[in-house]
Amino acid sequence: MDTVGNRIRLAMEQAGMKQYELAKEMGKAQGTVNMWLTGKRGLSMDDVPKLCETLGISPNYLFGYENKVPKKTIGAKMKEILKKNHILQKDAAQMLGITPGEMSHWFVGRANIKAEDIEKFCEVFHTTPNYLMGYSEEK
Repeated sequence: MDTVGNRIRLAMEQAGMKQYELAKEMGKAQGTVNMWLTGKRGLSMDDVPKLCETLGISPNYLFGYENKVPKKTIGAKMKEILKKNHILQKDAAQMLGITPGEMSHWFVGRANIKAEDIEKFCEVFHTTPNYLMGYSEEK
């Protein structure tokens, strides 16, 4: 069944985000996010803009007016690479010369990633900009 909760869940998967991470970004309790996902609680219209921005989706997608599935974000792909290689976020941040907080913001799309940071990430973690930006499935 195509519900708002299912669309949030899919967008979270594409962003590589867990319930507790979305809750933190939204300033909500994890239980609230869980209730959105299960349909036990509806979204407040006040929450829609921040939710869409955080997940990289449009309100039209959220409410079922378009079916364009959100692409995995660069930050989500970076997070996926670190997880597959068993590299902690704090260690990766140190390798890149940034703070763990800055890296967290990349992961959830709250900070723009500079071209030189993408280049360094690719060099350090043996991937390509094309993979990170969704142009290739090859790392």
